[in-house]
Amino acid sequence: MKKPGFFDRIRIECDSFFDGIIDVVDHLVDPDEFNDKGSSGEQYTYNVLCQLFPKNRVFRNVYISKSNGRLTEIDLIAISEKGVFVFESKNYSGWIFGNSTNRYWTQFLPNSMKNRFYSPILQNIGHVKALREKLDAFPQANYHSLIVFSKHCELKKITNTKPDTYVLKRPELRFYLKQIMKNAPRGVLAPEEVERIAAWLKACERPDKKLKDRHLAELKAGNK
Repeated sequence: MKKPGFFDRIRIECDSFFDGIIDVVDHLVDPDEFNDKGSSGEQYTYNVLCQLFPKNRVFRNVYISKSNGRLTEIDLIAISEKGVFVFESKNYSGWIFGNSTNRYWTQFLPNSMKNRFYSPILQNIGHVKALREKLDAFPQANYHSLIVFSKHCELKKITNTKPDTYVLKRPELRFYLKQIMKNAPRGVLAPEEVERIAAWLKACERPDKKLKDRHLAELKAGNK
């Protein structure tokens, strides 16, 4: 896939400016709904997806069980006849270092603080694996993994060799999605198959407090 060129960069900056205005309007018109959708970073991604996919094909905070019985939460999923698009959103600032083989990545902050965090590429590989297991009735489906970082960070020396995996900043999201959609084969999923997957994802979206509490408990137990 080609990288953004000079004029692509100009369009990306313009899109980022106008999307920022949309976020401000969303917050002023309905602050409760805006806050319910999570952080402003995820809201930005959600807005872009709803411009490129039908809104009823975009799903947020999807909880599914893995093969070991534990829950996993997927930030955003979009589906079309060209496949399943799986998004991991990261709201980091500072410099970000990592590659597709590192188990942990590193964040450097201006105050000289350094933080390690689990590889978002590996994290989203886990999400895709869980989805494949649940959607095994659709073995022909393509899965596209997108790691979307905040515009407030700088991606430094990010090396990625994983197929159908993209590491980018939020203002670049529209550009990358259009490139993926352009290059992806047509008709991987039939319209009725997209409908069936959408219905299943809708049932897994934004679960009740009991399921969320269970997921948090599993995360805490895993970190001990």
